[in-house]
Amino acid sequence: MRPGKVTGDHGPVDDNLVERFVADGFVKIEGAVPPRVAADCARLLWRETGYDPEDRATWKDPVVWVGGMAQGPFAAAANSPVLHDAFDALVGAGRWEPRYSLGTFPLRSRTPRNRTTPGGTSKAATSPRARRTTTPTCAPGTAPC
Repeated sequence: MRPGKVTGDHGPVDDNLVERFVADGFVKIEGAVPPRVAADCARLLWRETGYDPEDRATWKDPVVWVGGMAQGPFAAAANSPVLHDAFDALVGAGRWEPRYSLGTFPLRSRTPRNRTTPGGTSKAATSPRARRTTTPTCAPGTAPC
């Protein structure tokens, strides 16, 4: 671990992270964004869709695009100390610019219309997993909100 640096839930931001990023093109850093911030982001994304997270009947489209989220929770998500340390490790300190808004979010939901099997049977009617409430994808580095 590089001295004086912060860590995520699964250890330090270190050279191993950089190697995994170079090899895979991405890394997941558990705990990089506090749960409260992720929940606030999810709440704002749901509001933008006009859908009710508790009422699947309101989920009209399989994908909803939400762009330009610049509210406080999104700035906080993109600027956590763990992520700043990861950015420094990946590209070097002072070689990147902080972001205070995040780009477009493709929010996917499992509506009965987009969950049919080749035989025409709705997976929503047959799969316990498909019946679970699905939440939108949140800011980079977070688990589904």
